[in-house]
Amino acid sequence: MATLLVVTLTLSAVNTSRRRCRVQQETQGVGMTFQENLKRLMKEKGFTIRALAAEADISESNIKTWLRGGEPKKLEEVRSAAHVLGVSFEQIVFGEDSMSLERIASQFWEDLYSGIIRVKVEKLKPRK
Repeated sequence: MATLLVVTLTLSAVNTSRRRCRVQQETQGVGMTFQENLKRLMKEKGFTIRALAAEADISESNIKTWLRGGEPKKLEEVRSAAHVLGVSFEQIVFGEDSMSLERIASQFWEDLYSGIIRVKVEKLKPRK
């Protein structure tokens, strides 16, 4: 009979905010909201709301809504803004192009050894 194992990851409450800050600093934007990414990218690229709206063919009111934390209604507008800003859709939404499995695994082991996360393994009894 097969044995089922469950692995539970627990973030330490004390270290969670410290980890979040460290990861954001190291990856320059990972974990940031769409609103924060858009503000940062507009500032880095020197775009005003009016200029981005004109070049991306998006209403100024939509961009203002996004900058206040509102969610985009049309993903095509986000893609257009990303194109004008010279970044990928993933970068404007998530803060980076993608997180590779190697990077995820590396971050996991680093967090585990530094005490930020704890792994609990439980043996589950099979159903009868």
